[in-house]
Amino acid sequence: MKKITRYDEFNLDEIKLEKTDQGYLEGYAIATRTGVFDYYKADGTIQKELRKPEEVFKQKSIDSFKLLPITNDHPENQVNSDNVTDLAVGFTGEDVKVKNDYLVTKLKITDKKTIDIINSGKRGLSYGYTVTLEEKKGVYKGEKYDYIQKDIVGNHLAIVYQGRAGEKARLKLDSQEAFCVFNNFNNNFNMKKINIDGKDYEILEEVFNKLNTLEKNSSNLKNAEKDLQNKVDSLEGERDALKAKIEELSKKDDSEEIANKVKQRISLEKKASEFLKKDEDISNLSDKDIKTKVITAFSPEFKADEKSKEYINARFDAIIDIKKDVNLGKNMKIAGSKKDSEDTEINVSNSDLQRDLIMRSNNSKK
Repeated sequence: MKKITRYDEFNLDEIKLEKTDQGYLEGYAIATRTGVFDYYKADGTIQKELRKPEEVFKQKSIDSFKLLPITNDHPENQVNSDNVTDLAVGFTGEDVKVKNDYLVTKLKITDKKTIDIINSGKRGLSYGYTVTLEEKKGVYKGEKYDYIQKDIVGNHLAIVYQGRAGEKARLKLDSQEAFCVFNNFNNNFNMKKINIDGKDYEILEEVFNKLNTLEKNSSNLKNAEKDLQNKVDSLEGERDALKAKIEELSKKDDSEEIANKVKQRISLEKKASEFLKKDEDISNLSDKDIKTKVITAFSPEFKADEKSKEYINARFDAIIDIKKDVNLGKNMKIAGSKKDSEDTEINVSNSDLQRDLIMRSNNSKK
């Protein structure tokens, strides 16, 4: 037989805690009880251990649960006179009583910080105690066991986050230490059946619910993966279509189209230069800006921002046509002066042509 450490966890929510006039919390908690329990060891294995009534209700065991220090989480080492001042946030009482198969003790939590943490949701309790473990197989009230706990001696009561693996990990269990989770005054775990590869297994309802949640999350992830794959396929289709279009455009001979655009640009600059200052550079201007400059030369109040592209093009073309008419008029006058006297001379003065140019230009605004 060997002496080892055990930790039993249960829920503080099942204990009615009362606030004292000093602000402390008081209530009753299970210290230990009789029966067969599953203990989870550090290596992940489970072993069944029996606590006989004659061991649980032995006077030495009962007395060991009186005036135990209460700690916030389990300490790395057993509580003793060297560390109790630093670790204790309260104490169990001297009132330890037997109730059916349970050993129940009063507790009082005095530390303000710990009380605030409890009120914020830290609702687990876990007794730390030592036992002498005897390896012996048997059956107790219909349940099999592999070991018997003897010489049960309480060491401390810890406030923990019940059921959280992280908190259990803080115990730093060695190969012999183990913990057991059970509810106050109730040893009946809610169990569920699960079928794995055609075989039924009975597991804790909490584990069953967790597995269901994981299965749903896995299904959701698969659906999300499918949606993402559809989007990827769609994007790949668009990419391939763009590639094909780029290849088609790269094969197209645009030389003729480019040549026509160059000719049109040269023609535009040439036409516009007849209306602008001789040394004015318009090579960097857009077609629209060039046409606007020409229009503004005749109508300074003209505002291109208020007009459409079509309007500007039409107004510019009208000015060019007027210019052609003026030039035609001049040529006709020169040619007429050389004809015989019987021909009718066309007397068109430059001022008349300029006036006509301006009038026709202004009329194009309407």
